[in-house]
Amino acid sequence: MFTLNDGPIKKLSGSSINFSKNNINFLKLEEYFQLKVIKPVDIYLYIKDNEILSKIYNNIIPKIVNKNINFYIVPLPFSDLEIWWTDYAENYLKHFYGKHFDEDSYLYMTIKLNNDLTLNMEEEININHNLTLEEKQLVFDIFQSELPYNYKWCGKTSKHMTINYQNNIILLDKMTIEESDIYPSSEIYIEAKVNKKLDESYDINSFDDNPYESSHDFGELWNQIEESSHVVDSGYNYSKNNDTYIIDFILYSIEDLDIINKLKQLKKISFDKFTLRVIDISGILSLNEYEDIEINC
Repeated sequence: MFTLNDGPIKKLSGSSINFSKNNINFLKLEEYFQLKVIKPVDIYLYIKDNEILSKIYNNIIPKIVNKNINFYIVPLPFSDLEIWWTDYAENYLKHFYGKHFDEDSYLYMTIKLNNDLTLNMEEEININHNLTLEEKQLVFDIFQSELPYNYKWCGKTSKHMTINYQNNIILLDKMTIEESDIYPSSEIYIEAKVNKKLDESYDINSFDDNPYESSHDFGELWNQIEESSHVVDSGYNYSKNNDTYIIDFILYSIEDLDIINKLKQLKKISFDKFTLRVIDISGILSLNEYEDIEINC
């Protein structure tokens, strides 16, 4: 979703650049993301001393793979830019497993590491998935049996599975997984230009001036969005050349469609030291697999 430009890029999630197996080598992957890339063959060296991860690697993954479901592990070190890249996983998988890695049923587990490549055990382990209903039940049953105090998933297609290093207080009960989908869903782009600086000497820093966290009006609206939908992808880009922010995000399973109307009425994005004027909001609202509504305001 984002392209390289003159200014720094802060990624919460989404695609900063689309690498393919044919046009990037290992060193460029490290150089772009500013982190140590751990090859699949070396992953076990970094997780073998952790009881939970060792159990997943040696017990759980073989059971799942034996049912013809691909299971990938993505080790994600803390970048030298002091962020965890949430679009790194897809680029990592394409580089090591090919651009068609996601065409069959799969799970991929993202393990966050500190900058020194030790496990960060304060962060949850996220598991992305693309499974049939029968496969969802199978995977849930295996994890529920093996890690009942660490594994968590509500059973919805739009929600990630998670694993905590610390035991949950409550044992995860057995559950019958029901069919679900990602609709209503939406992908939205917001373009906003710097309109007014309260301090003309202030130099906007795209790493600190995060519209999702630091803005007032949009920040409040974003909290409502997170409560009423599943945020699959979110990110932003600030260009110093034309003083413009590009904000984009993907939402699944939107529970309250009025949130889209509130977004369409957004006219400004206010920070402590400057204000953005919204000049364009566009995107698609998918009510179901066959019905799309164009957002353009």
